[in-house]
Amino acid sequence: MASSTANRTGSSRASNFHYAFLMLPRDQRTALSAVYEFCRVVDDAVDLANDFDEARRALLEWRRELDRIYEDRPTHPVGIRLAPVVSAYRLPRVHFDELLLGVAMDIGRPRYESFAELSRYTYRVASTVGLLCLPIFGCEGKAAEAYAIERGLSLQLTNIIRDVKADAARDRIYLPREDFEAFGYTEEELLANAHTPAFERLMALECRRARESHARAKALLPDSQRLLAPEIMGRTYEALLDRIEASGYRLFDRPITLPTTTKAAIAVKSWLGARGANRRPA
Repeated sequence: MASSTANRTGSSRASNFHYAFLMLPRDQRTALSAVYEFCRVVDDAVDLANDFDEARRALLEWRRELDRIYEDRPTHPVGIRLAPVVSAYRLPRVHFDELLLGVAMDIGRPRYESFAELSRYTYRVASTVGLLCLPIFGCEGKAAEAYAIERGLSLQLTNIIRDVKADAARDRIYLPREDFEAFGYTEEELLANAHTPAFERLMALECRRARESHARAKALLPDSQRLLAPEIMGRTYEALLDRIEASGYRLFDRPITLPTTTKAAIAVKSWLGARGANRRPA
């Protein structure tokens, strides 16, 4: 239940999903995999395109494939796997359309003036994925939707922090300009991978903002059993924030990731905790 952009976090992200979804029933895992596969390929349509026009054409073709999916006549292998999931769980088309709009925002040199603008992007590329997953988890309603929106924000903000160097290498800057100005750090310094005291203060703000979003998501959690998988993702990304902060925000030195053993331990501990809570008498 996280960002589509699903693929902008690479194999590490896939590994995080793996441990969060590992203990789900097979039919749920299959359905979730189909949704995430779609997210990945539409993200690739932009990331792997040779130019802006090619990216736009590719997204337009995926919009046409969505038409075919909802008409039960898909032609792409990804669409063929997704169509029965859309039908069985009645996944709302509007969330897929918003996702495509979000991915389209990555075409060119994305910049965001304010956190409000960035939040619109995170809603489109991350919260929409969570909203699509809710029917698969069997947890719907306004409370679940509020949780999915906030959980998507928390995960995507963490992704943006972790990937700041890789994104800058592609001339993508997601941190709001208003934050740069507040701490006296410049876009040019970020593109040059300049680690300065101002950069540390900037990243401290972004980490605090991500932590606050993680806390809000946990407070909004309407069903700890059915939504255990996204909660595992949340705990995993909070642990990643711990490592980023402990490093002194050395995000330009090398990728900061969690060991496989840590991710597996978080998943197992969360699962055992949920089972124990379920067995305790009311």
